[in-house]
Amino acid sequence: MNWIAFSREAAFYFGTVLITVFGLTYTLIVRRTGKPNNKAFILGIINLNLTAVCNIIYCFFKPMILQGGTGAKIAFASNYMYFVLHGMLPMILFFYVLLVTQNFERTSWMRLYQTMGPFVVTEGVILSNPWNGWTYSFNEKGEFVRGWGVYLLYLVSAFYILMSLWILLRRWNGQTAQVRRLIIYGYLAVVLGVILQLVDSVVHVELFCEGLMLMGLMIGVEYDDEWIDSATGVRNRNALLRDMKNQFQQERPFSAICVRILNFDNVRRTMNIGERQISEVFSGYLKQKHPYYRIYRMETDSYMLLIYRRDMMHLNRLMEELEKDLKGGYKPDENWVPIRCALISVSYPSEIGSLDDLLVLSEGDYWNEGRKEGVLPMEEISRILMQAKMEHILHDALEGKKISVYYQPVFDSETLRMDSAEALVRYEGFGGETFVPRDFVKVAEKSGSVMELGDYILEEVCDFLSTGIPQKAGIRYVNVNLSIAQCMTPHFGDHVMEIVNRYPSVTPSMLNFEIMDTVTAQDYADIESVIREFKENGFLFSLEGFGIGYSNMYSIFALDFDMIKIDKILLWEACKSKAGQIILENCVRMVHNMNRLVTVVGVETSEQIELIRDLPVNRLQGFYLSQPMTRKEIEGRYL
Repeated sequence: MNWIAFSREAAFYFGTVLITVFGLTYTLIVRRTGKPNNKAFILGIINLNLTAVCNIIYCFFKPMILQGGTGAKIAFASNYMYFVLHGMLPMILFFYVLLVTQNFERTSWMRLYQTMGPFVVTEGVILSNPWNGWTYSFNEKGEFVRGWGVYLLYLVSAFYILMSLWILLRRWNGQTAQVRRLIIYGYLAVVLGVILQLVDSVVHVELFCEGLMLMGLMIGVEYDDEWIDSATGVRNRNALLRDMKNQFQQERPFSAICVRILNFDNVRRTMNIGERQISEVFSGYLKQKHPYYRIYRMETDSYMLLIYRRDMMHLNRLMEELEKDLKGGYKPDENWVPIRCALISVSYPSEIGSLDDLLVLSEGDYWNEGRKEGVLPMEEISRILMQAKMEHILHDALEGKKISVYYQPVFDSETLRMDSAEALVRYEGFGGETFVPRDFVKVAEKSGSVMELGDYILEEVCDFLSTGIPQKAGIRYVNVNLSIAQCMTPHFGDHVMEIVNRYPSVTPSMLNFEIMDTVTAQDYADIESVIREFKENGFLFSLEGFGIGYSNMYSIFALDFDMIKIDKILLWEACKSKAGQIILENCVRMVHNMNRLVTVVGVETSEQIELIRDLPVNRLQGFYLSQPMTRKEIEGRYL
């Protein structure tokens, strides 16, 4: 045995063994073994290790081929196993890439079987080599001779390598620029090694380069601590953003279950335990129901479970199990306070349309409203998504000053001439969808942007009044809607005066502030002080929507309004029945006898005008008299 020649020939194979042993050991130490791509990676390392070992054995016994006997049989067998194992590696790599990029679940079984076609043909050629010599043979001198099967193996390997590289770089957005470069360098190393060994079979660097590529994948892809939630071992929020970015870009269907713990703080305080302990226990329960690598911890008290297209039966079974287990609260044992949860199940693209929708359902303050335990109905899910949509629209509209202020004329009931106008907001979104005040106000209050919206409207109204156009058109004052949230803001009166004072030609008497929402009993003291302050400064104040609810009835006794706007429901009901007429007449006369101006809104027909003609009504407002108009439209019609 020429040990020097053996060591030179087998040096790169020994290097490959060392690299693969290190990679396998490290993978087991850090416990990256649970996910399907982890298993495929380990299979690839083992395959490459055994392939290198076969080559080392072949190099050792190769000089004995001409001598025959056991040594020659071992050489033939080890060389044969090298080709069998090496022919599997490109396919293993390809399936690894499908798994790590989550394209495996999205690919149909038929497509997977078709993709395996070249591998099956090549492996068949290799396995049949002892009988036909298509892959390789040995000449009379005992020298290795390549057959056409070797070149077929190189061609098929190139196919799988290029396919996997394309998927990694074009169909997966889950890696950084540094990882992309690392992957490219690894593939370049493999290509270089294959070319060198293809050109000169004496240069045995192919396996070593493949080992370097696997190490690059381990460092760049398998070592994913940055995507793991340290407290629970499941994926974190950043991992969801990474995985879903590609999912939505390719418009791949999937379903998601959001689990939200509703009494997290209560459990922590009652049991006197830490956040981490609760999270470990609850995530442990979820991992019993669903693969951990498809569970994402979004916030302290919320988790997202993803189910891809091929697992739709699992989705139904999982929802049934979760609903059953969490009904009445989940108790790890008898000593625990029940962990109460809400569940949401949605599918893309039928029920959600974007990553933002998914995040809305797992995060934010929307869950605080009602805190309903159990499975949320689709109506509630739609309400949450609509509220989030409106918040986004409102933010975009305010940011870009895209909100338009329209003015709906209010007419004197005797002369039917325009006397005042109500400022209304409109926003025309994408596709021509128009949003009106009732869409904005509640969202603005909940999102904390109600002051910004109110300031925007008041600025627009004051600017319009400062032109003198409203006064020439007969508008004595403009009604500006206020919400309770605005009135509760500290120093709100001073803030309003500051805005109005920016327009010297605008006086407080030109502005009539309307309380939009129902005033509750606990609001009376605060609202009363706001009204008093505003009226002392010369502003007018009115109540909108009178006639629906006890609190409105009490408001006209407790608060000093200048005028009362009768809700349109009373007018419409009066057109339907005698009882409705009696209620309308008594409301109008009662307000009139209290020396408040009366405005009836919702006038849409001439019959309605006739119905209230003999009542002590001061103002009329409605679409029959005029639709809301822009500044230019008012100028064009009345000047």
